[in-house]
Amino acid sequence: MAKRLLQMCLFIVASMAIIIILLSPMILFNGDDVTSVRKMAAQQTISSQRLFITAWRYIQSLYFDSSMNAQDWNRWKYKYISKIKTDEDVTVAINTMLASLDDEYSLFFDTKHFELQESYIRNNEDKKLNFIEKMQKTYPQVYIKLNTIAGIVMNAEVTKESTFFPKPKLNDEVISINNYELHGMEMNSAINLIRGTGTYLSKVTIKRDGKIVTCNMPRGSMNVQKMSAELLDGNILRITVYTLMGRLLSSEFDMIIRKYPKVDGYIIDLRGDVGGQALNGVYVAEKLLGENKDLISIKYRNKTVIPIKSELSSIIPSSKPIVILVNKKTASASEILAGTLQKNKRAILVGEQTYGKNAMQQMIPLPNRTCLNITTLYYSFNDDFSKKSNRLTPDYTVKLRPIDVFHEKDKQLEKAISITKNLIKK
Repeated sequence: MAKRLLQMCLFIVASMAIIIILLSPMILFNGDDVTSVRKMAAQQTISSQRLFITAWRYIQSLYFDSSMNAQDWNRWKYKYISKIKTDEDVTVAINTMLASLDDEYSLFFDTKHFELQESYIRNNEDKKLNFIEKMQKTYPQVYIKLNTIAGIVMNAEVTKESTFFPKPKLNDEVISINNYELHGMEMNSAINLIRGTGTYLSKVTIKRDGKIVTCNMPRGSMNVQKMSAELLDGNILRITVYTLMGRLLSSEFDMIIRKYPKVDGYIIDLRGDVGGQALNGVYVAEKLLGENKDLISIKYRNKTVIPIKSELSSIIPSSKPIVILVNKKTASASEILAGTLQKNKRAILVGEQTYGKNAMQQMIPLPNRTCLNITTLYYSFNDDFSKKSNRLTPDYTVKLRPIDVFHEKDKQLEKAISITKNLIKK
């Protein structure tokens, strides 16, 4: 009898355990919760699929090559649309589609990279950033000048201090940011490190009167001068361009030229400048060339080719020589500036062959805080629109070894100074 009662108790306990296991999802989620979870998943899928289709359509209708690199563009839609559930799926799908175009410049920015790109553009729109939105107050920025050799940072110094942040001070040398040393870093990497993104703090190490000082500053409170100027031996003005990004860049270039009206010649250093906005390259070139000069030709998706001529008056007398320093990192807008002046025999190029970019991109905002950056047209100096056709060969090729940079010996600049002096004497 006792044995039978024990078996019955064990049976009841086991049955209850099975029932609890079966009903546990219902205990954790009532009917409304289950419905809510399913609805959220369905909404996520719909949102992600909409993002994918929107991107697919933009690429199909705007990409420069209407043949889509000689492939059936529809196959990507049929291949992916039913498989997409999340935005991570979309990223994989769009990146795979773009890779099939064999175009290194056409890119998809997911939410994280879109915010970085947004920050990059905002920081170059010549507007001061608002770091604490609740206070609705804009703080003055600290401006940093990069001293470079061939686009490699030798040191960075503060040229304009903030009235809000007590550190750093004018003429302080910036040693590192978040423990990344600026000395020896490529210019573009240093610019991105200094600009930063978001509102979180950066650890900034500076040298002041031989002493090391550290401070924390909101990312974005520091910015890089877009260009700097210095007088060299022989009354030559050297203008170093760090980036051709920003609405007011051409005006800043004007200000530098007008600040030194009595110089005899100019050296424009574009080494390490990977570009910016193509129009800025055109605007600066116009101001150095004068009116009615051939600049570039633009080829659109429909194969139409339109030549662009300069329309602005020159701000430099044609009797004053211009020498431009270039290297393999000189690209995009900086190539437009160098190439148009070389083409019109207004400047002599010194250094190494440039990168050769000849594609222009359009940034297209997409749903879910993402965007496309796709090639919509090509440009050329000589109506050759094939890839890398804009690679510029210097009039004087001067190689610069890493060991030269390490010892701060700039043979390319020395050659540019020598050529400029000779041209001044003529």
